[in-house]
Amino acid sequence: MGGDPFESVGTGWAGQQAVPDPYGERPLLTCAMTRGYDATRDEERDRLRCYLEAVVASRPAPVHTNVAFDAAYFGYDLGGDGYTAAAR
Repeated sequence: MGGDPFESVGTGWAGQQAVPDPYGERPLLTCAMTRGYDATRDEERDRLRCYLEAVVASRPAPVHTNVAFDAAYFGYDLGGDGYTAAAR
């Protein structure tokens, strides 16, 4: 993952937008999210949801809240290498 910070990776997910790049300049977790669902713009929620849907589909083990947060915060390689922040 990586590359252009404003481009998504992948070809699309479940008929929706392409999967966001967790290492781009547009973060998956934003300050607005700390203020709650209604304070977060639809675009920000959609980026996070799309990425987490891709993580759930690619991960062989269950995804619970802690795993979902770690995937969004540290980045999870959807290609099968798992968490990649330590390798950067």
